[in-house]
Amino acid sequence: MTPSPLTLSPDDSLARARDLMSSYDIRELPVLDVDELVGILTDRDLKAAVGPELYLAGGSDVEQTIAGMLMDQPVSSVMSREVQTLYAATPAEDACRLLASLKVGSMPVVDERNKLVGILSVTDVLSVAADCFAAMG
Repeated sequence: MTPSPLTLSPDDSLARARDLMSSYDIRELPVLDVDELVGILTDRDLKAAVGPELYLAGGSDVEQTIAGMLMDQPVSSVMSREVQTLYAATPAEDACRLLASLKVGSMPVVDERNKLVGILSVTDVLSVAADCFAAMG
């Protein structure tokens, strides 16, 4: 799990989300309203909202203008509101099975008060698996 992950607020722009994802090489950002988890924004959500060509803000001046207008939208306009979460006390095996069964790249991890404490990604799981394989060999 990645503790204390980067987060967005519902009012942040899609451009800010894209910039954070690009700068930190991440694909999902939990969305918090004050301290409450209200959604998650993925790179897929962004690309679906603005189109893969405009996501990179390339192309003609007209396309760049359109991309700029779309990227000014608030995160709340495209985030997923129904978020599957894991509890910090969830056994690792159960967490892995849930990630696989839901076919998601990550899941926010919450404490017993439903406050965000981290995010578990497939990359986190693969890193641990690689360490286990290395230790065995």
